[in-house]
Amino acid sequence: MKKLMFMLALTAGCPSSASKTEEFCERADSCNILDGSVEECVDTLDSALDDLSDHQREELMYDVQQCLDRPSCNGFATCVEDL
Repeated sequence: MKKLMFMLALTAGCPSSASKTEEFCERADSCNILDGSVEECVDTLDSALDDLSDHQREELMYDVQQCLDRPSCNGFATCVEDL
């Protein structure tokens, strides 16, 4: 399910999630792996996060942060693909 949400974001909440999704989408855009706009990506991810339980959302945000912590675009892209 996590991979589906990120694939939707690449092809196309709670307050801390909103800022994390924006950071994720901006990073995907800067690494040239985002199809569509940052705004569309954020909207898609925030909508998907609204459907998750608090626990699922926390797990996903942890995984997102792990990807964001990768310094290179290649590392980031590989991490996103593995979600």
